[in-house]
Amino acid sequence: MVPTTCTNVPGNIRADICPAIGISIFFAFIVVVNIFGTLGYAEEEFWASLLKLIAICIFMVVAFVLVMGGGPAGGEFDHYIGARYWYEPGAFRNGFRGFCAVFVTAAFSFSGTELVGLAAAEAHNPVKSLPGAIKQVFWRITL
Repeated sequence: MVPTTCTNVPGNIRADICPAIGISIFFAFIVVVNIFGTLGYAEEEFWASLLKLIAICIFMVVAFVLVMGGGPAGGEFDHYIGARYWYEPGAFRNGFRGFCAVFVTAAFSFSGTELVGLAAAEAHNPVKSLPGAIKQVFWRITL
């Protein structure tokens, strides 16, 4: 039996908004992106990456303010933290193994540029279009 209202959906924060509305909007967005093929995907990827970059910059500013003691009074970040965690637990608390484990995360963070090779498989003339695509990826990442 299909419910006629969405008021009894578990985890629904606002009972007056049905989760199916957000799902439908997201589904329509995905369909529109796929209608435009590679060009649609490339544009969506560019704007989504730009949004992620802006969010990362905002988070970095907020983190800097909090570490410098700019948090709310009486909270965990209402005083200067600075390099306290460099000395108290230690920078190399988990030894060389912990130090090397960071490289897995770093390698994952730098992935993505190999998608240029996948795009070359869909190009009509990869010899002509691939150098321009590689330059665009370089400048988009740099900027």
